[in-house]
Amino acid sequence: MKRLRLRPQKIVVGLVSLALLAAWLIPGRLAPAIGQTVPPTPTPQPTTVPPRAPGPAGAFQAALGCAPGFFPLTDIAFPAVNARLTSTFQVSSNTDGQPLIADTDPVPASLILPGNFGTPGPVTCGAVFEGSGATPGTLNGGAITYTLAPNSYAVIQESGGLTAQVSCGDATSNSCLGANFVQQTGVGSGTGWLVPTPENAIHIVALPGATPAPFGAPLPVLSLQAVFTPNKGSGTLTTNTAMMFVMRPFILYKIGITASPVSIPAKAGQGSTITVTLNHFDFSFNGPVLTAGAESGTVTLTTDIGNFGSPGQTSITRRCGSSTSFDVTSCTSVSAVLLSDGTAGTAQVAATFVGDFANRQIFPFNGCCSGGVAGPTATLVTFANGRQR
Repeated sequence: MKRLRLRPQKIVVGLVSLALLAAWLIPGRLAPAIGQTVPPTPTPQPTTVPPRAPGPAGAFQAALGCAPGFFPLTDIAFPAVNARLTSTFQVSSNTDGQPLIADTDPVPASLILPGNFGTPGPVTCGAVFEGSGATPGTLNGGAITYTLAPNSYAVIQESGGLTAQVSCGDATSNSCLGANFVQQTGVGSGTGWLVPTPENAIHIVALPGATPAPFGAPLPVLSLQAVFTPNKGSGTLTTNTAMMFVMRPFILYKIGITASPVSIPAKAGQGSTITVTLNHFDFSFNGPVLTAGAESGTVTLTTDIGNFGSPGQTSITRRCGSSTSFDVTSCTSVSAVLLSDGTAGTAQVAATFVGDFANRQIFPFNGCCSGGVAGPTATLVTFANGRQR
């Protein structure tokens, strides 16, 4: 019997982001970002079949689940007694390492869109099937057809499209191994889980260039279903629908700000042009490279002396780039004029940037950058020979 290694399954975005950052710090761990592709021709959307609550052994004959690609297949597990399914709910381990419990989260896996940390790993999905004979884990040879609902975010890696077929066994009877039974330790014999075989698993990968959902919009959810069709005879088996969130990418931006001129008379009508530049980091095997541009977003400028067009207007916002698609070169720079209000002194002009799409998890990177946002950073403008505050 194999012993199931207990692991936490739920992914917290913050933990993933820190893992990605740590991976970059070890050279050669991440692949460079990849270019645009055209989504495949959509196929019919699978019928949504939610997971079913526990029942007697043998009440179910098919189940489907997904887990992060860097987790083992044993993180896709379904309760079983004497190698027969008792539920189609995917199970996961407690964070304190206690025995596996039923997973109440209907979306246990998440697909992260590519960002400037490279291409995140795939999501692994696998189905389990059981026959009605004396050995429930074996079936007549056949094929498993996986169908991913039409979407603009992901495809099945094995086929490059929305459907993929996996052969299980051959034309002979009982040649398809539909699942592996894993005995639960510390309980009576026959109690455990069914997990997919490596040969029956597939992988979901993000489409390069996919535009994530803007902030304020719900995260998209991908739906996947599997059907087993025997090579001879009848008796197709259909799984529940497995789901996964499409997470926003992780992007690091850096903001720059300059003033021209840096010193002006403290007289009404005199002004200095404040220019904000946006850059992003491209991460490669040789480390980060600062590259011009950012996704579309909003730049906010603030000042403690002077105004941005009318008396008392100490802040101004500027839209930058096109928000119709996700492009990290869409916004390169914005500018605004800081006017004197007659007050002498040195103004501190600060700028911040908030992107429309990228994940806003904060990254400590030399004190300058964060995911999906940048700033605040500041420059100084001197207003000379005016009235003192």
